[in-house]
Amino acid sequence: AGVEPSRLHRLPNPVHEPDLPDRRAAREQLQQRFGIPGDGQFVLYPVRGIGRKNIGEALLWSSIADSRSFFGLTLAPINPLERAGYDRWTGLARELNLNWQFEMGEADGLPFPQILAAADLLLTTSVAEGFGMTYLESCLAGIPLAGRDLPRITADFTDCGLQFPWLKPEFQIPVDWLDTDSLF
Repeated sequence: AGVEPSRLHRLPNPVHEPDLPDRRAAREQLQQRFGIPGDGQFVLYPVRGIGRKNIGEALLWSSIADSRSFFGLTLAPINPLERAGYDRWTGLARELNLNWQFEMGEADGLPFPQILAAADLLLTTSVAEGFGMTYLESCLAGIPLAGRDLPRITADFTDCGLQFPWLKPEFQIPVDWLDTDSLF
């Protein structure tokens, strides 16, 4: 692009192998702080709840999960423009009585390593990514990742040998779930 080499800097992706606490202790903290039973499945979406993270699809995942599955999202949006959409999704989760806990990593929540150590499964429903941190974090933490595959991000990872068997490029909804007359 014509930039002088002396003015270029490499900024590596800040993904590090997590130093996770004891899983049993993390599950106990999860139950104490959020009331999530230790014998249920805990699915974590480890992101900030901004629009491109596609919270609606994450809620859809939880709506088809069994009643012993509990879902969590770590952080609320910082940008005030993102807040209205986020509030609509959290309100819908409450209205539908979905097993969701939002803002688990905020000041009154738990530190991220405890939340991550308590997770049985990580979720991604993002429709756009810059780096794909969740994909790499799942591998480094040894926690399976389910949800949306973004081949523009994951192709490099899979070329290097990483595997994401529970990812799909789309979430298909059976037509019989919909009121097609209203839809049309």
